[in-house]
Amino acid sequence: MKILLTGSCSDGIVLPMTSFAWALRAAGHEVLVSGPPNVRPLVTGAGLPFAPYRDPVTFPDLLRKDRAGNPQSMPSGGEHELLAHIGRGYGRLAGRTLDEALALADDWRPDVVMSDPQGLVGGLVAGARELPWVRLGFSMGSPPVMDDSARAEVAPDLERLGLPALPAPALTLDVCPPSVRRPEQTAVTGLRYVPYNGTAVLPDWLLRPRRGRRVLLTLGTQVPLRGGLGMMSQLMKTLTADLDLEVVVAIDDTAAEELRPTPEGVLAVGRVSLNMVLPTCDLIVHHSGSGTTMTSLVAGVPQMIVPVIAETWDYARRLDEFGVARRLTPQEADPEAVVAQCRPLLEDPSYRERAAVLRDEIAALPSPAELALNLPELIAGGAR
Repeated sequence: MKILLTGSCSDGIVLPMTSFAWALRAAGHEVLVSGPPNVRPLVTGAGLPFAPYRDPVTFPDLLRKDRAGNPQSMPSGGEHELLAHIGRGYGRLAGRTLDEALALADDWRPDVVMSDPQGLVGGLVAGARELPWVRLGFSMGSPPVMDDSARAEVAPDLERLGLPALPAPALTLDVCPPSVRRPEQTAVTGLRYVPYNGTAVLPDWLLRPRRGRRVLLTLGTQVPLRGGLGMMSQLMKTLTADLDLEVVVAIDDTAAEELRPTPEGVLAVGRVSLNMVLPTCDLIVHHSGSGTTMTSLVAGVPQMIVPVIAETWDYARRLDEFGVARRLTPQEADPEAVVAQCRPLLEDPSYRERAAVLRDEIAALPSPAELALNLPELIAGGAR
């Protein structure tokens, strides 16, 4: 089969889809990834063929301006309003890339269109060209308000295409472990999450025996936490001194220079492959990004979460309620508060036991290789 994978403009969405894209290729399918040119290095760096659209698109730009280019302010209300705002941004992404995605589909003639769950351009192209649409999960799943507002935002595109609504997906693949799925995540086919965090080199220190307990600290490549790099520096010092932990700081290499020299006990600062490092860790402190969260679940590691982006608040809440994590709001997350939350995660064995439950649930889901081989039959059978 020829599969057009319509990519997003965000690293955090493109990277988690890479493992399944490679499984499709290994199964003999022909895969072409499309997307804004700003994600080209990620896609081609992973060895996947890429068809770039004309103009770069960043998600902050989609949130700051409406379709006509008028400024849009971030809502000052609660979680529901913020999620609706983010959903409208995903809808604007679909509208921004629709014409080029349609032209590519007409030229390349895929048999299937595949996208992430918020990648509605995939549904628009599939509906307009009467192709099957597969939604490829990459996270724990988002609240329905995001999907609803994104669909409302593409109403003008549906009207222009002569479509009454977005088509129903022929198949929805979901990587979320069953015990923490949202209630509406029912008509899905489970898919094992196989982490891909970008190209990586095995660090020497990872092969040496650990000195003691180890924590991975990452708050996103852009450090979107109140206090920025100063906060990261304080956390490094507090975690090593107060909890006597080995600390690995995963951060953009450019930003890492501002954190040096590092205190004793910090093993590394800079870009690291989370899926290499996390199995050696006792704890992760992170921002609840989708790839980071799922990679932590695969490793079976307890999580201290400071969710920064509204669409990830629900991830943190579900994991806290299940007993695999503890969470703080960005406003609460000073170094002393983070350490206070880390202590029970390290000392109470129930957190690691609960993390093992979700790790084993993920491992029991069908692998990318298995589903890639059976994809034609799954689509033909109308599986969800």
